Amino acid sequence: MNIETLLANDLAAMAHIGSDASNAVWRRDDIEWFVAHPDRSYRLRRTLEGEPLQGVCRFVLVKQTAPGVWLCAPAYRAGFMVNKASMTELLESSDADDRPAYFDLVLQLLWRDLQTRKFRPLGVIYAQANALQAIAPTTRQ
Repeated sequence: MNIETLLANDLAAMAHIGSDASNAVWRRDDIEWFVAHPDRSYRLRRTLEGEPLQGVCRFVLVKQTAPGVWLCAPAYRAGFMVNKASMTELLESSDADDRPAYFDLVLQLLWRDLQTRKFRPLGVIYAQANALQAIAPTTRQ
């Protein structure tokens, strides 16, 4: 998929593609987080100061496509079937490191829903992640 295709989607247009913010707080924060969590591909975090998504959403879902390369999408805004408390709980749980593969899967499912605009309740996403883990508990999704 090329950048023009990504930019055609309004969620991807808010991604940090081509941003000239190599020393930005949010960029350093993502680098440090993914270095500390090398087995993770997805991260949920709060929007940071000076970030292009600041003012658009409270939470950002980060997808690492390769080491040091990631896309960011707003993970909480009007129209979502989740509330701030649910997103805060997911943020805290996914950062806890007690089940990294499971929460990477949950965030992957949330990412897919954001990209396809399938705004499902988080409970449905958790149920799908549980079913997938039951089928292949040791497989990294």
